[in-house]
Amino acid sequence: MTLLSILKIGNCETLIEPLWYTGRQGALQLPKYLIRRKGMLKLSLNGMWRMREVTDSRAIPAQVPGSVMSALLANGLTEDPYFRDNEYKAREMFRKDYEFQREFTIAKEFYENEKIELVCYGLDTLAEIYINDKLLAKTNNMHRTWRLECKSFLQSGKNHMKIVFRSPITYIENYKPEEGKEIHYLADGVMKDNQYIRKAHSMFGWDWGIQLPDMGIWRDIEFIAFSDARLTDVDIIQHHEEGSVRLEINTALEVLQEKPYLLKYEWIAPDGSKKSYQCSTSGVSASYFIDVEKPELWWPNGYGEQPLYQLNVSLIMDEQECDLKSYQIGLRTLTVSQEKDQWGSEFAFVVNGIKIFAKGADYIPEDAIYPYITKERIAFLIDSCIRANYNCLRVWGGGYYPGDDFFQL
Repeated sequence: MTLLSILKIGNCETLIEPLWYTGRQGALQLPKYLIRRKGMLKLSLNGMWRMREVTDSRAIPAQVPGSVMSALLANGLTEDPYFRDNEYKAREMFRKDYEFQREFTIAKEFYENEKIELVCYGLDTLAEIYINDKLLAKTNNMHRTWRLECKSFLQSGKNHMKIVFRSPITYIENYKPEEGKEIHYLADGVMKDNQYIRKAHSMFGWDWGIQLPDMGIWRDIEFIAFSDARLTDVDIIQHHEEGSVRLEINTALEVLQEKPYLLKYEWIAPDGSKKSYQCSTSGVSASYFIDVEKPELWWPNGYGEQPLYQLNVSLIMDEQECDLKSYQIGLRTLTVSQEKDQWGSEFAFVVNGIKIFAKGADYIPEDAIYPYITKERIAFLIDSCIRANYNCLRVWGGGYYPGDDFFQL
């Protein structure tokens, strides 16, 4: 028996449906929920999957988001790769291919939508995605989101998904670059030819880190379904003048039904006061301007406060909210000064017209095992930087692109 309940969250109705998965080794309860916004449905695939090395018939429970290494450690099947020289034993595991698989249920209400997409926010890295034993896509980049139309692969009721991850070590060892496109740079402690794969290079070792070219579903994974429209992107440009800021809000949409719709904008000041605006349109893009008088400016650590405004952009069709995106915004100008000086030219950040004496450091991946990177861990590190009087961080280029949790802190 399935228990359904309706929750009211803001202007959205949310349908919560517990899902269950029964594997060959018994029944596992999955913390999966079918989340319904009017006009859009979301089905999370986070939770417990099963993982196996492709030549091994035995499968183990594997938490998603997660990785091969996090699953092996959770099941007591390998040793801590940070201890002594265990990294070299662990490294050899990634000469093999691994498979993550699970079953899931597509409700009739979900399946009847005009468009269904599988959205993978992080697959590390060389993945083959199968739904009901049919190949949906192959991926080769851990740094991007993969949005894959997949309704024709699904059926109402029970479904099966399998994601096979191919060895990144085998890939780089066999990769042959085109003539004239070879990359010869190699840092200390790094596996050769790691530059030829779109994967965090530090996973192949660095002077400060271990060689652990892990693989897996390292960020959220979900289905979305809709029949009307959705917001695809909101670009916010700040135009600063004396005593005011004009916000240029450029919105891009995917529209399946040719009918008029509303875009609503809710602007929330740091003190909680709100203003609402709206515009009607029928295209796949729209621009709107909001004027902010006497803005509270954002300043780097040590130069002032960091007040944040919030912008909520909602898409309304047939008097129903189809989609919603929210953003936190600091109002400030940021330029670079390259004035001549006695040594040549300076390179100084200028915030709100004030030159900033930069104090900070590189921000490298928090852990070699990416599933161990939590919001709480990131918050602790950022707070430590604040207490050390940093006013800037450089996201190091050999790691991964941080998610919203990093930038919203």
